[in-house]
Amino acid sequence: MNERLRTAMLRHGVALEDLAETCGVEPKTVERWINTGRVPHRRHRWAAAKLLTADETYLWPDVLESSQARRGRANRSELVEVFPDRASVPRELWLRFLTDAQERVDVLVFSGTFYAQTQPKIARSLAEAAQRGVAIRLCFGDPTAQSVETRDREEGLGGTLAAKIRSSLTY
Repeated sequence: MNERLRTAMLRHGVALEDLAETCGVEPKTVERWINTGRVPHRRHRWAAAKLLTADETYLWPDVLESSQARRGRANRSELVEVFPDRASVPRELWLRFLTDAQERVDVLVFSGTFYAQTQPKIARSLAEAAQRGVAIRLCFGDPTAQSVETRDREEGLGGTLAAKIRSSLTY
């Protein structure tokens, strides 16, 4: 049973028929999503998530999961996954975040070089997201700011952080 979907529907006062109409499916299909935990097609997940003002990965955690063990953990937890740092986030997940974005992509970084290294075609992917109507906000560190110098020292980068920021901005 998909408790998250059922609870979100109750919380927003959305009946089976309402969700079915929004997604363009039969009410029986929505019942299957709830009662069997079946994961709908992407366009249906997006429509449901938008109506219920929830992230599709919250409503259907299995979308992001690849192994049975992680799937079981996600169903018992509000957190789908936790990573100790950005380098531990799988490349495919970064890409999925970008390709599945429905409303906005916000990137707040000092230099953002890891982002471009994760996906060499990041500029094109961001442009495609913008064409889909996704709001894109990129916030980089100011290469002339004291905070950049401080971060450079903290990370032991030997004065290269400002150059990395300039490189990312050029890219």
